[in-house]
Amino acid sequence: MAANDGEKIRSLFAANASQAYGNGTAKSGEAFFRWLDSDIIQRNGRVENAQLTASGNEVVATGQYQSNGYSSQADFLFTVEDGRITSWRMRY
Repeated sequence: MAANDGEKIRSLFAANASQAYGNGTAKSGEAFFRWLDSDIIQRNGRVENAQLTASGNEVVATGQYQSNGYSSQADFLFTVEDGRITSWRMRY
Protein backbone atom coordinates (compact mmCIF):
# COMPACT_ATOMS: atom_id res chain seq x y z
CA MET A 1 0.00 0.00 0.00
CA ALA A 2 2.85 2.40 0.75
CA ALA A 3 3.99 2.22 -2.89
CA ASN A 4 0.35 2.42 -4.11
CA ASP A 5 1.04 -0.46 -6.50
CA GLY A 6 -2.49 -1.29 -7.64
CA GLU A 7 -1.50 -4.51 -9.41
CA LYS A 8 0.37 -5.78 -6.35
CA ILE A 9 -2.46 -4.78 -4.00
CA ARG A 10 -5.09 -6.55 -6.14
CA SER A 11 -2.90 -9.68 -6.33
CA LEU A 12 -3.12 -10.14 -2.55
CA PHE A 13 -6.87 -10.79 -2.65
CA ALA A 14 -8.86 -13.89 -3.59
CA ALA A 15 -11.25 -13.53 -6.55
CA ASN A 16 -14.23 -13.74 -4.16
CA ALA A 17 -12.74 -11.44 -1.48
CA SER A 18 -15.15 -9.37 0.60
CA GLN A 19 -15.08 -6.10 2.54
CA ALA A 20 -17.38 -4.64 5.17
CA TYR A 21 -17.50 -1.71 7.58
CA GLY A 22 -18.17 -2.79 11.15
CA ASN A 23 -21.08 -5.23 11.23
CA GLY A 24 -22.42 -3.95 7.91
CA THR A 25 -23.20 -5.96 4.83
CA ALA A 26 -20.14 -7.17 2.95
CA LYS A 27 -19.46 -6.50 -0.71
CA SER A 28 -17.63 -9.29 -2.49
CA GLY A 29 -16.14 -10.37 -5.79
CA GLU A 30 -16.44 -7.74 -8.50
CA ALA A 31 -18.07 -5.23 -6.12
CA PHE A 32 -15.16 -5.67 -3.72
CA PHE A 33 -12.59 -4.97 -6.46
CA ARG A 34 -14.50 -1.84 -7.58
CA TRP A 35 -14.38 -0.61 -3.97
CA LEU A 36 -10.67 -1.52 -3.66
CA ASP A 37 -9.88 0.48 -6.81
CA SER A 38 -12.01 3.53 -5.98
CA ASP A 39 -11.59 3.79 -2.20
CA ILE A 40 -8.07 2.44 -1.65
CA ILE A 41 -5.91 2.45 -4.78
CA GLN A 42 -7.16 5.63 -6.50
CA ARG A 43 -7.16 7.49 -3.16
CA ASN A 44 -3.62 6.30 -2.26
CA GLY A 45 -4.88 4.50 0.88
CA ARG A 46 -2.24 3.28 3.31
CA VAL A 47 -1.69 2.46 6.97
CA GLU A 48 1.11 4.42 8.58
CA ASN A 49 2.99 2.91 11.53
CA ALA A 50 1.20 -0.39 10.88
CA GLN A 51 1.24 -2.96 13.64
CA LEU A 52 0.30 -6.49 12.53
CA THR A 53 -0.86 -9.30 14.78
CA ALA A 54 -1.52 -12.76 13.34
CA SER A 55 -3.48 -15.61 14.89
CA GLY A 56 -4.26 -18.63 12.74
CA ASN A 57 -5.72 -17.36 9.47
CA GLU A 58 -6.57 -13.90 10.85
CA VAL A 59 -4.40 -10.78 10.76
CA VAL A 60 -5.23 -7.56 12.59
CA ALA A 61 -3.68 -4.36 11.24
CA THR A 62 -3.71 -1.22 13.36
CA GLY A 63 -2.09 2.17 12.90
CA GLN A 64 -3.11 5.42 11.22
CA TYR A 65 -5.04 5.04 7.97
CA GLN A 66 -4.38 7.83 5.47
CA SER A 67 -5.78 8.48 2.01
CA ASN A 68 -6.29 11.56 -0.13
CA GLY A 69 -8.45 13.81 2.06
CA TYR A 70 -9.14 11.26 4.81
CA SER A 71 -7.48 10.02 8.00
CA SER A 72 -8.62 7.73 10.83
CA GLN A 73 -7.36 5.09 13.21
CA ALA A 74 -7.02 1.73 11.47
CA ASP A 75 -8.38 -1.45 13.02
CA PHE A 76 -8.64 -3.90 10.16
CA LEU A 77 -9.32 -7.63 10.42
CA PHE A 78 -8.11 -9.67 7.46
CA THR A 79 -8.88 -13.35 6.91
CA VAL A 80 -6.37 -15.25 4.78
CA GLU A 81 -6.93 -18.58 3.02
CA ASP A 82 -4.54 -20.33 0.64
CA GLY A 83 -2.18 -17.34 0.65
CA ARG A 84 -4.82 -14.77 -0.40
CA ILE A 85 -6.91 -12.33 1.63
CA THR A 86 -10.55 -13.43 1.54
CA SER A 87 -12.06 -10.89 3.92
CA TRP A 88 -11.27 -7.31 5.03
CA ARG A 89 -13.40 -5.94 7.85
CA MET A 90 -13.00 -2.39 9.12
CA ARG A 91 -13.62 -2.61 12.84
CA TYR A 92 -14.78 0.30 14.99
